[in-house]
Parts: sequence; C-alpha cells; structure tokens
Amino acid sequence: MSANELVLAFVSESMDPDSGGENYWLRHLLKELFCNKLYLCGCQLAPPGESQNAWHSLQSIPRDDLDTINNVLSFIPAHALIRGSFTWQDHQFSADFELFYALGSSSVHHEASEKDFLAFLDTLIQELLAPLIDSPKELRGDLKGMEPTQAFEAFRLLSEAYRIWFTEHDLEGSIQAIKEARHKDPNFNDPLRFLAKIYRESGLIDKELETIQEEAQLFQDDDQSFKRGEALMRLGQALIHYKRFDQALEVYGECQALWTKLGNLRLEVQARSNRANLFLRKGLKEEAVAEYEQGLERAADVPEDHAQLLYNLGLAQSQLGQYEVALETLETALQKARTQRKMGLICRIYNARGAIYDEFNDEENLEKALQQYRLAEEYFPSNDEPMLLAGLKDHMAITYRKLGRLDDALSYSEQACKILASDDYEDHRAIAFLNRASLLIELCDYETARHFAQKASDIFRKLQSPHLESVESLLKKLQDALDDLPNYDD
Repeated sequence: MSANELVLAFVSESMDPDSGGENYWLRHLLKELFCNKLYLCGCQLAPPGESQNAWHSLQSIPRDDLDTINNVLSFIPAHALIRGSFTWQDHQFSADFELFYALGSSSVHHEASEKDFLAFLDTLIQELLAPLIDSPKELRGDLKGMEPTQAFEAFRLLSEAYRIWFTEHDLEGSIQAIKEARHKDPNFNDPLRFLAKIYRESGLIDKELETIQEEAQLFQDDDQSFKRGEALMRLGQALIHYKRFDQALEVYGECQALWTKLGNLRLEVQARSNRANLFLRKGLKEEAVAEYEQGLERAADVPEDHAQLLYNLGLAQSQLGQYEVALETLETALQKARTQRKMGLICRIYNARGAIYDEFNDEENLEKALQQYRLAEEYFPSNDEPMLLAGLKDHMAITYRKLGRLDDALSYSEQACKILASDDYEDHRAIAFLNRASLLIELCDYETARHFAQKASDIFRKLQSPHLESVESLLKKLQDALDDLPNYDD
C-alpha cells in the first residue's frame, strides 16, 4: 500500500492552553504541521470526532485482540489510528506515539533538537507509517519541499502570535509577532494565513482578502505552483464566505487550470465542484449540473470522491425539478458512501432524499420523507456538525407540519432553533425562525409567531438577504391578524 491510499485516524493528547504558555502554542503548531505533512504525503485524515470515539473504544481493548481492533478501525473507517503527544523543553522536542493497525500495535519515541524540528517530524512520520506502506524510505523524499520554513525562530514567533491572539486578543501584538516571524523568513506563508484568520475574527474583511492575495503572490515560480494553488483555494473560500460569488468563480477557474497543469486530478475535481456549487448558489442550475458531470468524468480514477460528487449532482438535479433522476443519483451516491462508511455523507444523502420526497406533498411521500430523515438521524456523525443537525431537524418540522402533526413539528422546530443559537449560523437561524413563525401561525399563536418573524427580519436585514421581503410581508399579515383579534378589555 502507498501513502496516498491510507486513511488515518489521529488523536492527540489534550493540552491545557492556560497552563502551557508558549510551550502549549508551540506544541499546537507542531501538531498542525505534523497533520499537514501527513496530508501532503497523500494520507487522508478521518474526522476528529470519529477518531476520538475510536480511541475511547481502543483504550479498553487488549493490544493482542486484533479482531476487535480491526472492528473499531473499520467503523471509522481507517487503516490505522495514531495517538500521541509532543513536548518541548530545554530546546529539545520529543514525541511519544502509539499506532494501532490490522496486524497489531507499536510505539514510537523520538527526540531532536528544536533546530532540527523538520527532520524530527519527517523521521517520526516515516517510523509511524513504516508498518503500513510498501516503501517507507521513499517518504523521506516525498516529505522534502513540504517544509513551511527552515527557520525554527520564525516558527517559534508564529506560535507567539498565536499565544498573544488567543490568550490576550491583542491584534497589534499578534501582528507584530507575525511581522517578526516573516522577517526571519520572508517566504514563510503560515504567518500570512494566520493573519488572515485574525483579520476575519476582527471583522476586517478587506484586510483579510488582501492578506490571502499577498500569500498567493508569494509563489510565482513554477516549482511553487502547489502552494499558490492552495492559497488561491483559500481565497475562493473567503470570497464565498462574503458572498462575492463572481470573484470566487474566477479564482476557482484559475485553480482548476493550475491543478490541471500540475496533473493533480483530485484538486482539479475539487475546484470544479466548488465552481459547480457556486453556479447553484447563483441559480445557474444547468451550468452546475454540467460542471458536476464533467467532474465525475474527470474523477474516474479517484473512486473515493465519487460518492460526494454524485451527492452534489443529485442536489443540483433536484433543484432543476428532476426529482426522480435526483433520487436515482442519490441512491448511487448512498451505495458508494456506505461502502466507504462515510457517515456524515450518508446522513446528508438521506436528508437530501427526504427533502425530495417532501416536495411531492402527498401523504405517502411525506411519510417517505420522514423515514429518510429518521435514517439521517441514525447516521448523524459523532463529530460536531450543528448546521447539518439543525437543517435535518428543521426539515422534519416542515414535514410534520404538512402532515398536520403540529406538536411534533413544534418540537423539532424548537430543537433546530436551539442548535443554531450561535452567531456563527445567523442566516440558517433566521430561516429556522421564519419556519417556526409559520408553524406558530397555524397554531394561532400570533404573538409568539410575530416574535420569531421579527427576529428573522432583523437578521435578514443585517445580512441584506433576499428573504427580507417575504418575512416583512409575513409580519404585516401577522399584525393585521393581531389587530383583528377581539379586545376583551374594552
């Protein structure tokens, strides 16, 4: 087996940022670099929640009980689970890791001077993957060129920027540490990536986008094309976040051309999928379907991506009103996702199938919709995906409402609103509020309905959402209904 066929579950020992000081943030960055190197070797990392659950199971299993270990790994699914921790003391790094895989388990301990931190990580990865792959010695060559910086002091200063931001929330102090890190190594792009993050958290949108563009411009030479492509993909994600869809389409088009030139089929298909997703958001449904279909053709040799691509295609087909075709596409996606045990995707597919059955609006299909939603609940991934769960609960509320089961509808609507309480999900929360207001109107609870409709209106106005007009119309109807109620105080 080669490294690019591996799926690994990774669990790190918990660390306390309050007690660790600089030591914590340096070890945190080293862990991030370790995971990034695994990814760049071609390894896929399993979802953190599922990995953590697997580790809890493995803790109580004897190391020689290979059948049970394999059952735990197959449920993730992963070829192996890696668990370990880094320490940094007296200018020395050390690592203690355990590996669980089909043929048993092993332990790895490694130490090195801080100035040799890159070779330290490369040796650690090589030793951990040695029992799993055919040519572990070749990894050393693969890992070359993946180094973000050769300068340990630049790496340490970046960890200082992390500490200042996350413990003191000091923007200027963090920026100063980032400048010092880049002074030590002007080609070190990780500080720019972190700078973009803190600009976003500070609400400085233009500065965030300018920083990501600056990062992409660092890599103009042909041998730096991969890093340029990564930066451009991040720029596309940021533009989508701020709903600048036309600009994002252009950026992903550049990414697609770049990945095609580099022969990186998987990232080319990802860029195509991102473009197709944007077409859907813009209402260009036929263009989205065409892009998804081309992506599937290009991904013929990347079977691990087929289920996700088919799921995306099924969503696009359903938006075109091609419900029967979409159900067939999603059924194919479901079979592939089951084979690969992609729990989160299985949940999404059942959710999407439920939404399609809900469109038919007759009792038989509404019951089918509920059946699909319940299956989605069963497959809900253990890792935290609040938007997915809230959307599922909201869909169930809508279907129960159509079936006239208003108490069930209200219960699921309340669950959706509660899950979306965080400010991170404002637009989704507003839609849940609007759906709840419509349900409360059917229950003749006009005052509470107005409360939720007003909350939805406030969010839509803030976001300049196209839904604002419909919720304002609903508020007017609610006020008219309240005005028509008899006043028993007269």
